[in-house]
Amino acid sequence: MLEIGSGWGALAILITSTIPGTSVDTLTLSTQQAALARARAEAAGLAERVRVHLLDYRNMPREWEGAFDRVVSVEMVEAVGPEYMEVRGAWICLGVRVRECVLLCVCARGGEV
Repeated sequence: MLEIGSGWGALAILITSTIPGTSVDTLTLSTQQAALARARAEAAGLAERVRVHLLDYRNMPREWEGAFDRVVSVEMVEAVGPEYMEVRGAWICLGVRVRECVLLCVCARGGEV
């Protein structure tokens, strides 16, 4: 699974701890969030299955193209900005295999997105 927007690592840890055999590559631009997410994954014994990358989604390695069964991104609109949503969508689609699942979770008031 690819997670765009690590936050503090909670979702990646929840997924890998409850779904056997699952691994998550999670992306963040925050050194603080990356450090804490790595520490939390290590403390949960999931460091091998939760890979935290200090990386902009627009700079994902080409070998990741089509490499993921699932892509998830929660509450990233405010970080990306509505003007970049189309670009973000194109990058998300590059990561996921054909006919698989993408979950984007957004909470917004009318007119914001």
